[in-house]
Amino acid sequence: LGQITRSAPGARKRRHAPACIRPGTGNPEPRTPNPEPQRPAMIISRTPLRMSFVGGGSDLPAYYRLHGGAVVSTAINKYVYVTVNPKFDDNIRVSYSRTEEVDEVARLQHPLVRESLRHLDIAGGVEITSIADIPSRGTGLGSSSAFTVGLLHALHAWRGRYRSAEQLARESCLIEIERCGEPIGKQDQYAA
Repeated sequence: LGQITRSAPGARKRRHAPACIRPGTGNPEPRTPNPEPQRPAMIISRTPLRMSFVGGGSDLPAYYRLHGGAVVSTAINKYVYVTVNPKFDDNIRVSYSRTEEVDEVARLQHPLVRESLRHLDIAGGVEITSIADIPSRGTGLGSSSAFTVGLLHALHAWRGRYRSAEQLARESCLIEIERCGEPIGKQDQYAA
């Protein structure tokens, strides 16, 4: 039999399907391919938070367009995790400190998720969850930018596309600064 894992008291779930044995041979039969069309797999991204040492503020457009900018920061070993999973219907479910389930992107209240889905032309059939190693508000560790970079990374991977770290940082700046109008600089996206 396949391995069994318990997810709740009394609940049993098969982790691995048993192999079928050819009668009289003891050899496993080859498995037949699943006749259903392939759905995208669950994607999990892990994006680091950052600590800034000097230069904060010089990454704001109002400053660096006139004077240039330079920051010293580093990624740390605390992370934001984003999962993207196919949904069994055409709705969108987003779970963070709240849970939203809507039938169209425009109804999402989370602006970073809404604009990321619009940016990538994803209209539905997706579930997105987010958790972090630390609280997400007021830490000064760039968690919203780490979330946006991780979300974009996971959504691109879910669609079968590769994006470089620089492309993800650029897209994250577009989402956060231009589309959502956040009054932030660019160091967090590039550190993530």
